[in-house]
Amino acid sequence: MLSLRLPLSLLLLLLLAPVGFSAQPQANSAPLEEEAFAGLTVIAHGEQVFDIFTGVTTLPEGGEIVDREHGITLTAEWISYREGEFVDAKDVEVTGEFGTAHADEVRIDLAAGRLDASGQVRYERDDLGLAAGALHYYPDDGVVSFEGPVTGVGAEFEAASAYFDGTSGVLVLAAPYRYQDALFELSSEREGALLALTPTEEGGLVASSSVTREVQQRLERYLGDTEESEVADQNSQP
Repeated sequence: MLSLRLPLSLLLLLLLAPVGFSAQPQANSAPLEEEAFAGLTVIAHGEQVFDIFTGVTTLPEGGEIVDREHGITLTAEWISYREGEFVDAKDVEVTGEFGTAHADEVRIDLAAGRLDASGQVRYERDDLGLAAGALHYYPDDGVVSFEGPVTGVGAEFEAASAYFDGTSGVLVLAAPYRYQDALFELSSEREGALLALTPTEEGGLVASSSVTREVQQRLERYLGDTEESEVADQNSQP
């Protein structure tokens, strides 16, 4: 009787071939394909490449991701994500209740509920605009923190760092800071000193060197050590 002996590796390859097994990332080139999972809706602008070993899906031509749980919509030129863990993106616009941010790179930690943006960060909300070195958004608290240098767009201000309280709409500048109006300037070099900028219905700002207790309590875990200062409220109109 004639018998044929095959190497084990070749035999396994033949057995797995009919079910489409591949060690290479799988690409799906269908454009504008929508996929929903774990509170996310993903719309690809081109092919999707799935790595079966890492569980990471890459959208090399970018797309849009809607995070329904945290109220965030992200549009980017390049996206990579792993279900339930993270979203990485480049050349990004992010919108949500916190406002709109543009950045070179964004990472959403889905498990921790946190968004980090870096590289040429620009932020807008209503009449408030600024540029910063980095942005961190905490959806559960409605807080946005900015790493310096922080520079105002429209209004003239600068600060080492800043914190936005989504509940009140107040932006808090941390020293060293400087706020310049047509009529006056407020500035401080004291470590821990703060300046609150509150938008008005007329589109101006109320600047105060004393932060209200309610705002300070909501920002407490992000502000660290701060010091009390005298109230110096001023009205500023553009």
